[in-house]
Amino acid sequence: MSNEGNIANSLAVAISKHCAAFEESDEFNSMVKEHVKSLYEKAIKDTFKWGKFPDSVQKALESALPSNISEMVDLPRYNLLLAREMAEQWEANAISENLVTQMQSLVYQFVKEDQTPKYIKASVLWSAYCEQYQDEAAEDGWERPEVVIEDDRDGFFYIGFEKEEPSSSLSRFSVSKAKDRAYQCETYLGFYRKSERDENRKSSHAEHDGFPVYSLHNGKLEYSDVLGKKPVQFRTKFEKLVGALYYGGSFLLLDSTDADDIYYEKER
Repeated sequence: MSNEGNIANSLAVAISKHCAAFEESDEFNSMVKEHVKSLYEKAIKDTFKWGKFPDSVQKALESALPSNISEMVDLPRYNLLLAREMAEQWEANAISENLVTQMQSLVYQFVKEDQTPKYIKASVLWSAYCEQYQDEAAEDGWERPEVVIEDDRDGFFYIGFEKEEPSSSLSRFSVSKAKDRAYQCETYLGFYRKSERDENRKSSHAEHDGFPVYSLHNGKLEYSDVLGKKPVQFRTKFEKLVGALYYGGSFLLLDSTDADDIYYEKER
C-alpha cells in the first residue's frame, strides 16, 4: 500500500473513532435533541397553519365559553376584564405609560372597593350631583344648578351641569354666564341609546322597566379632563356612579329628562 493510502486509511480510522466517541457525548445528544425539537415544532406549526385543524381548535375554545359571555361581567359590575380592556385602549391610543399605570391603579382599586347595579336611574344620578354641592348651595343661596340638556339628536342624550345658576346674585364670586351647549359646562356627560337584537336579528332600542337604556360614551367631571384621558379619583356618590357608567359597564335608565326636576334641597 502506498504512503498516501496509509495516511488515508489512518485518517478514516481516526475519524471513525472520534465519531464514535462524539456519539457517546452529551454534546451529540443535545444536538440531536435540538434538531428533533425543531422538526416537531415545524410539524406542529404547519398543522395549526393549514387544513381544518385550526378551525376545530377555535370551535373547541368557543364551546368552552359561556353561551352568553356578558354574564361574566354581571358578577361584579366592576371587574378585571373591563379594567384590562380599558388599559389596552389607553395603550392603543398612545397615552403615556405613566398615565396608563395611574389609571390602571385607580380602576383596579375601584373594582375592589365598589360594586354598582347594572342599571342606574337618571333621577338617582341627577340627585347625586346635587348632593355633592348641597352644602355649598345652602351657604351661597343657590336654588338649583344650571342644567343644559340636548336630546334633539336621535339616539343621543347630552347633559351639562354648572353648580351655580347664571342668574344667581347671592354668590360670593362673580356670576357665570349661561351656557348654550352641554359640553361647555364644567360637568358634561354624553350618552347614546343602546340597541338590542331579537331572535330574528331585528334591531330595536333597548328598554328596561319601561325606560330607555343609554350608555355613557364620553364626558368630563369638574376640575378633571375628559374621561379616559387622565387619572380620575372617584370620591363622591355622583363621581362613583359616573365611574360605573363609563368604566364599569353600568347603563343609564333615562327616567328623568326635565331640567326643572334637578334642584338643591331646601334646608329643613
